[in-house]
Amino acid sequence: MYCTAAGRVTLVINTDRCGDDSGLALFSAEWSLEDEQLVFSAIRSEDEGPLFQVFHETLWGSHPWEKIG
Repeated sequence: MYCTAAGRVTLVINTDRCGDDSGLALFSAEWSLEDEQLVFSAIRSEDEGPLFQVFHETLWGSHPWEKIG
């Protein structure tokens, strides 16, 4: 599940609705559409530790995402 607010998107797992305390937020990021591709920037890991931050920046922010199907 994802939530959007104030120009950011937050990816949330294990919850029935956005903002539910039982959910786990993985990361949040600013987003934009560039040439019909989704681009994440200013990524903030919700996990603790610098390795999680690098992981999320690399996975989500290193390339644009293209809609398939």
